[in-house]
Amino acid sequence: MNREMNSILDGNESLRPASLTADTDGQGVDLRGSESATVFVTVGAIADDAADSTITLEESVDDSTYTDVADADIRGTEPTVAANTAYQFGYGGSARYIRATFVVGGATSVLASAMIVRGHLDIAPTSAPRSNA
Repeated sequence: MNREMNSILDGNESLRPASLTADTDGQGVDLRGSESATVFVTVGAIADDAADSTITLEESVDDSTYTDVADADIRGTEPTVAANTAYQFGYGGSARYIRATFVVGGATSVLASAMIVRGHLDIAPTSAPRSNA
């Protein structure tokens, strides 16, 4: 059995790891050439109460105008964040671009990041590291 997955998955940073203090839109990820996408979210320390801080998913046909992804196109649950927790959920829509979005709640800062992993690729990804700087 071949357990290597590097040639069939393509990870892309959407929300760079940071102390988020305001609503923050992640970098859009182009899904062209893939048949699936999974969002991986990591949350670290939270200052104050984050009971209503969330990571949501938005979609776009042009990487310019984004709208919320319909609940029917979310595989799993977009998280209301808790400290020191990791989450994952999938995308089942048909838009070309998606991005993670952080919505600040009662917290003064939340350490968080989001990566979008494209799967079922038409072409294997390059081995070069990616940066959305």
